[in-house]
Formats: sequence, structure tokens, C-alpha cells
Amino acid sequence: MFAKINLAAVAAGAMRAALLAFALAAVASSARAQEPSANAIKMAREILDLKNTGLLINQAVPAVIDRVKGMLAQTNPTLRKDLDAVGENLRKVYAPRMLELMNNVARLYASRFTEAELKDILTFYRSATGKKVIETEPQIFEDAVAGLQGWQEKFAEEVIPRFRAEMKKRGHDL
Repeated sequence: MFAKINLAAVAAGAMRAALLAFALAAVASSARAQEPSANAIKMAREILDLKNTGLLINQAVPAVIDRVKGMLAQTNPTLRKDLDAVGENLRKVYAPRMLELMNNVARLYASRFTEAELKDILTFYRSATGKKVIETEPQIFEDAVAGLQGWQEKFAEEVIPRFRAEMKKRGHDL
């Protein structure tokens, strides 16, 4: 009745959305917040490193390059080989932009938390429980995405009759 959801696509989409949100929030916050101290940025960066945020951010530049390459390939599929070569070169050229994004996210953290709070966060993530959170969160997210598919289908089955009933009141048979 409903199209099957490609969990990998959902996860990739969520990842892209999260990265875009980080980037936009970092840009927005830098425009309105005073610059955090170097120490706060350093602690925020350490938090990001502990949380393996770089693994997500390192996918941002290649994802944009691949998206642009795909758009260009649609307009002229015969250029695929050359587009692939240019894409590989651009990944190397733009690799430093990943550091820029990571620093922007660190500034975002540093602008939202005091140095004392950042210190507390670091203490937590260095603790056994904090390490377990870092280790376990990706699986929790994956499980949540997997469970979302069944939930959405079940919920849609509940919503469809309500739509039909409301539309019938308005003189439409669906």
C-alpha cells in the first residue's frame, strides 16, 4: 500500500540534513553571537572529537561534490568519466573545507555553552558512561530509523480513514 522506505536513503538524508543544520546554525550563530574564547573553542573541538563528529563532517564535502557531479551527469551522461576525474580532484582541493566546517561547529558549541559547561561536558564524555553514550548513540539512531518505517506505515493506516472521513464531509469521496 505504501512505498517501502530505503533506510540507507533515510539515514543519508538525515545525515545531510544534520550537516546542513550544523552549517547553517554555525553561520547564523557567528553572525549574532559574540566570539567565544579560544579556550572555549578548544574545549568544544575536543567534545566534537570525542563524539567522532569528524566522521560525519568528513562526508559533507564529498557529498556536495557527488551531488553536483550527479546533476551535471544528468545533463550530459557522456561526460561521466571526465566528471568522475574532476570530482576526485575537487575532493582533494576542497578537503580543507571540512576543517572549516568542523571549526564552525566548534564555534557553535562554544557560543552556546559557558566554559564551565564545556568542561562539565568534557568530563562527562571522558567518563565510562559518556564513552558508552558515544559508542551507543549511532546504533540507537540506526534502530530508531529502522523502527520509523513500521511506525509510519501503521500511523498512515490510521490517518487515511480520517482523511477520507473529513473529505467525505466536504463532499469528496476518496
